[in-house]
Amino acid sequence: VELSVLKAIVEGTVNATGAEFFRALVCNLAAATGVAGVFIAEFADSKTRVRSLAFWADGQFLDNQEWDLEGTPCQEVLQGGLCHYPSNVWRQFPKEEGVESYLGVPLKTVDGEVLGHLAIFDNKTMPPQPQLLYTFQIFAARAAAELARIRMLEQLRHSEEQYRDLFNEAPIAYVHEDLESRFISANSAALRILGITAEQVPGMVGISLVPDTPDAQRRVQEAFASIGQGTDTGKPIWIQWWSKPDPSGEFTRTMFIDITEKVLMEQEQARLQAQNQYLQEEIQSVHNFEDIVGRSP
Repeated sequence: VELSVLKAIVEGTVNATGAEFFRALVCNLAAATGVAGVFIAEFADSKTRVRSLAFWADGQFLDNQEWDLEGTPCQEVLQGGLCHYPSNVWRQFPKEEGVESYLGVPLKTVDGEVLGHLAIFDNKTMPPQPQLLYTFQIFAARAAAELARIRMLEQLRHSEEQYRDLFNEAPIAYVHEDLESRFISANSAALRILGITAEQVPGMVGISLVPDTPDAQRRVQEAFASIGQGTDTGKPIWIQWWSKPDPSGEFTRTMFIDITEKVLMEQEQARLQAQNQYLQEEIQSVHNFEDIVGRSP
């Protein structure tokens, strides 16, 4: 009997993932066991409260809900162990009015962390030794794996969002290029420095931005990086850049900062120093000339 139940549940859930899997599991588990209700729940904001991921009762799906664990048989399950009440659930837990029997198992990760629980309940008694306990535990493990997978995806999405925010809003320009120097992406600072729009990024080729001088061409061949040729004002800019191949070998990561102001200030300082030196020499020349004229007989 257990093998046929196992097969039926597998067939009902094999192609489902995420929320669809949880709904398919509770529906098929209820049909296979004949109980009144099945639900899967995870911890909510704290370890004292849970929310359902899928809830089946009396032949239909119920809206997902949250509840406190105190005063429920779920509280024992989420402490990490199997919880089975063959009868008299409503007497021991007055909150569970109309529930006669209950069987719950925790959803654990491979590291033993309890994420939530899978439970069945009925308005009739259950056998003291549940006949389908092995099947129940198998699908609790499957549900735990699916829940862990979903949480990992959420963490990855969150990390990607954080990365995108840092990438886009960084004060330093970042560009990703493919192996032929075509732009893959560029952050806001890069767009501003290069004087281009986000729509122009896919058509950009980093090497084309390099000044056509022997030194610049030599450096770009060595570093395979892109540097700026100008902004939307048409004026030249100076950029300090770094480029590093990605470990995958599929693209390069280029970072550059606009040092135009710094360079212009240094040029102006050099010009003023040269001018000052010239004036000093002129003054000295005039002074020496006066000395010579004054000493003439």
